[in-house]
Amino acid sequence: METAPPVYSNIELICQGAEARLFRCLYFGRRAILKERFVKTYRHPDLDSAITVQRLKGEVRLLTRAKQLGIHTPSIYHIDWTRRTIVMEDLNDARTVKSVIDTLIQEQNTVKLEELAQQIGATIGRLHQAQIVHGDLTTSNMLLTENGQLYLIDFGLSAYIPNKTQMLEALAVDLYVLERAIICTHQKAKHFFSNILMAYKSSISDEKQRTLTMNKYEEVRSRGRKRSMVG
Repeated sequence: METAPPVYSNIELICQGAEARLFRCLYFGRRAILKERFVKTYRHPDLDSAITVQRLKGEVRLLTRAKQLGIHTPSIYHIDWTRRTIVMEDLNDARTVKSVIDTLIQEQNTVKLEELAQQIGATIGRLHQAQIVHGDLTTSNMLLTENGQLYLIDFGLSAYIPNKTQMLEALAVDLYVLERAIICTHQKAKHFFSNILMAYKSSISDEKQRTLTMNKYEEVRSRGRKRSMVG
């Protein structure tokens, strides 16, 4: 009697973070990425399972919502609630934006750097205008394909924020996290974040939201500077 082939095979560990492991695999013969969330042994098993399923559902929901907004995100192939896994598209021809920026700096290609910054700003603006916070905006969580399409990845900390007051704080923190990541990682990319911010503001059609978000962002930056001075 023949047995059905496994859903995925040829599993190879890529990296491991605080919340999950990433593997490269074959899904019905197609190259794919397998994301597996860890079991938290310090929590009661039933509670841990419930929290993990809730977070998986949130991640899948917001990945899908972002795609509906016209933002490039990996396509989802399979979800296994019991095994805590998501199988998604492997963008194997793509590079991290972190790597792309480093190359463009070496080449002194300021035109391409500015174009990339504008693309990032417009993409984040589209996400934020829908009241979605990514939660971990770094240039390592953005991919650029060979044909120039920008993808946002790793929505594990993302959230939809319906409350306006909480939303403004969350959007501002999202921007500040990206600013700090760029300053720390791409010190030679002058004006890169300011170009992102210009494109971001241009992409927010709601003038009130744009103004309130920028005001809150400056407030968050000010708090961040004070913490740095205190040590």
